[in-house]
Amino acid sequence: MTVTVLYKDPESKPVPEVPPFCRRSFTVEVEGDLITSNRSHPLVLGDPTTFWTTLVADAAAGDLTVLRRGGDMCLVARVSYPRGARFAVVMAESDWDLVRPARPAASHAPGVTRGWARSP
Repeated sequence: MTVTVLYKDPESKPVPEVPPFCRRSFTVEVEGDLITSNRSHPLVLGDPTTFWTTLVADAAAGDLTVLRRGGDMCLVARVSYPRGARFAVVMAESDWDLVRPARPAASHAPGVTRGWARSP
């Protein structure tokens, strides 16, 4: 199953509600119990494996801010750089039900190393 994820940088401000729109998006694939990121994973969110591992672990620990509106969810995801940054990640609740129990596969996104693009 391919899951489309919308995201928005809330500019380090609290996210009080599901954003009415997000200009950016990326997709992930969920097959069985594995989440696989592809080339569409945005560099600003860091390494795909680390991003999904952190998001799923925060949810399991009850440390993830989750907002709901009309079948959509907004997960306030933290990223490793810049320190303290958060992103509003929006997806359908049914897609989150697929992603949440899965574990991230090793990152295969070309050019991504610890959230930075490699030099050619």
